[in-house]
Amino acid sequence: MHGTWNIACLDEKKRKRAITKYIKECRKMNPTYSEKDLQDVEENLSLLIKQKDKFYPDVRIQIVDVHIKEINGKDHITVTSMM
Repeated sequence: MHGTWNIACLDEKKRKRAITKYIKECRKMNPTYSEKDLQDVEENLSLLIKQKDKFYPDVRIQIVDVHIKEINGKDHITVTSMM
């Protein structure tokens, strides 16, 4: 989850390299994925990046860690970031 955010915080040149690396890692971790599956992953990644750019265009803070837990039926998210 936070990998997508961190990629979206990069400048365009670094972002392209990071997306390529992300897809290569996805291929390694999911050897049964077809090329179509990997294209879908990349498309979803691109859509998430566009949403980040739309709603938080000036935010460049990198996320280091995320914890999600349910407390009293509600999700609570704790984010550790790097400034």
